[in-house]
Amino acid sequence: MAQFNIGDVVQLKSGGPKMTVTHIRGANSLDCTWFEGVKLHEGTFPPDALRIPEKLGEPPTIRPFNPGGDY
Repeated sequence: MAQFNIGDVVQLKSGGPKMTVTHIRGANSLDCTWFEGVKLHEGTFPPDALRIPEKLGEPPTIRPFNPGGDY
């Protein structure tokens, strides 16, 4: 399991917005916040579902499936 700290920027392994860890609820649950436009969202996630997002210029580790796309 990955180790996260309050203030870390994380993202779901399946993709989605970048979120900030705001509270650690033991080993199995992290509270995160993120913005969509000006609206603030909050959610609770298991650490195993999260990852540190790639830095700019690095290729993504998970690419979305595109049946008609060129890979």
